[in-house]
Amino acid sequence: MAVYLLRHAKAYSRAIWIEDDRLRPLTAFGDMQSRSIATALVSEHPLRLISSPAVRCAQTLDPLSRQMPLRIELEPRLEEGADPVAAAGVVLEELDQGPSVLCSHGDVIPTVLRRLRPRGLGDGPIACKKGSFWRLERDRDGELRATYWHPRPSPDPGAQRYGGRDTQRLAVLDMGSSSFHLLVADVEPGGALHRVGRERVMLRLGATIVDGAKIPAAEVQRALETVHQLRADAEQAGASRLLPVATAALREAGNSAKFVARLSDVLGTPVRVLSGPEEARLIFRALQQRLGLHGERALGIDLGGGSLELALGQGEKVAWENSLPLGTVRLHHALVGRLRMKRSDAASLRELVAAELKPCAPVVRDYGPSAGVLIGGTGRALYRLLNGLSEPYGRIPIDARIEREELRELSEFLVGTDLAQRLSMPGMSARRADVMPAGAIIVRQLFESLDLDSVAVCDWGVREGALLDEIRRSEARPD
Repeated sequence: MAVYLLRHAKAYSRAIWIEDDRLRPLTAFGDMQSRSIATALVSEHPLRLISSPAVRCAQTLDPLSRQMPLRIELEPRLEEGADPVAAAGVVLEELDQGPSVLCSHGDVIPTVLRRLRPRGLGDGPIACKKGSFWRLERDRDGELRATYWHPRPSPDPGAQRYGGRDTQRLAVLDMGSSSFHLLVADVEPGGALHRVGRERVMLRLGATIVDGAKIPAAEVQRALETVHQLRADAEQAGASRLLPVATAALREAGNSAKFVARLSDVLGTPVRVLSGPEEARLIFRALQQRLGLHGERALGIDLGGGSLELALGQGEKVAWENSLPLGTVRLHHALVGRLRMKRSDAASLRELVAAELKPCAPVVRDYGPSAGVLIGGTGRALYRLLNGLSEPYGRIPIDARIEREELRELSEFLVGTDLAQRLSMPGMSARRADVMPAGAIIVRQLFESLDLDSVAVCDWGVREGALLDEIRRSEARPD
């Protein structure tokens, strides 16, 4: 039986990733590599997909998992820094059961191969490029043989493009209060979007700008290094244009103008700083396109790290929008500032959110939306937590909803929990575990202040809205 010992595809740079390294994701180019790996291995008909617990390894196997389909099994013996004897044991177990695909790391694979000493390894350094794999199989005499494969994405991005000849491969870089998020997508003239790759880096700039404070020099430098890497990843993924947009953190910082100018220089194109109403309109356009709410009156709710955007509209017309300083990261640091939220913190937070939403409630009530849609990372994280969907497999279904009563119960449970308790909850996002109590309380108060029984959860937002807006603008330009 064959075993395919695979090194994960290209992940985001370790040098500027500040979260738990196990959460470091693939770049846009890494996403393309993972699909090439799936194309190469789907015809081998693997029976098992086994991954290191690191997100970048599981994401590398994800396209193959969906094509087969097979569940990805997490195996600690394959994680970075693993004992070579234990890792080799996994390979030997699968040689008797395979075919299997095992995804691990650049420090593990060569040590395993040296220990197993298969024929075909050669005498020099052991090749182990990202996105490559070794095929291990016993011959008729029981001797172990190895063959090295390195599937490569086509150097011509157009060869992998979705849609027709008028399709454009664009990248949007959303620089928000919680994270900088790159999305590369093939965009058709009619507005259909096909994701090519995406990448997110948690920077938490929103925690540094309470009351218009300046973003510290160290955080500015880290942001500049991040956008430099993300620009390179967008280019490597074949994007013809990069559309950088900035939201609450950058528009409110005391040194906003200078910071935005430096970001624009690094990116080689001007950064579009969105006003609150502009952000709300882009979000509303995205949710209308994604959920097909073209004939319904809808309320769009985008809860970000630094602000909350509300928009009311029907079809493609936005009738009202508002931006409020109620972001999850902002309020966590302003009112809580600790990992264990007290009941008094929760009461203060609810009181503040209720006061800010009070003028909005009659506007929403009088408009009478038939659908409420929640957008943003906090909303998606709450849905995954309520349904026990762990990342990176917990995709948001098109019919996802959050009910008022289930959120009330969750928010009450989260108050008083410590970080370790939250991290042990199925579906808890490790990136957001510190601010999840605040996020749950903000959304709970939204339900109560705006008299909502439930909301849909949409996996599109300002990034997709920016792409749709760019397509519309390009269609309106004279030839």
